[in-house]
Amino acid sequence: MAHKKQYPRKAKFFLADIIHIDSNNSKPTLIGFFPGDTVGLNMQKGASEPSDSEPVVIQALSILTAFVDCRGTFDANISLFRPDGKPMFEDKKISTIGTGENPVIMDINFVVQFQPFNVPQIGTYRFVVRLDKKKYEYEFKFQRGIENTNN
Repeated sequence: MAHKKQYPRKAKFFLADIIHIDSNNSKPTLIGFFPGDTVGLNMQKGASEPSDSEPVVIQALSILTAFVDCRGTFDANISLFRPDGKPMFEDKKISTIGTGENPVIMDINFVVQFQPFNVPQIGTYRFVVRLDKKKYEYEFKFQRGIENTNN
């Protein structure tokens, strides 16, 4: 008997340098967690703002989306928008995710990792995950962090 698809009751987002999902129990491990959804960029003192031609490059950035209380299989697409509203990429098909034929309502951990990540602008970015036609949105921010005074 096929069970009715149930979209997540909610989505929780987590930002970190690296996120690993344990293959045995699906528990995520976050390394370099940003609890305030803000990444401080280490920039030279007096350095100009990042731009398309000279972005700040960080080694890694990962986003965990924890979809809570869902059942079924979903097509997952992602989009990422810069502070000026321009897409870094839009409606990119990632995979099919879900609980399969399991009749139990479950949580799904969905991780997107960028290695490296180019930051063309300081400000608030908008990450959108679309499961089929339903959207879940998350905002995170890049700001100037510790200023490096070394030459």
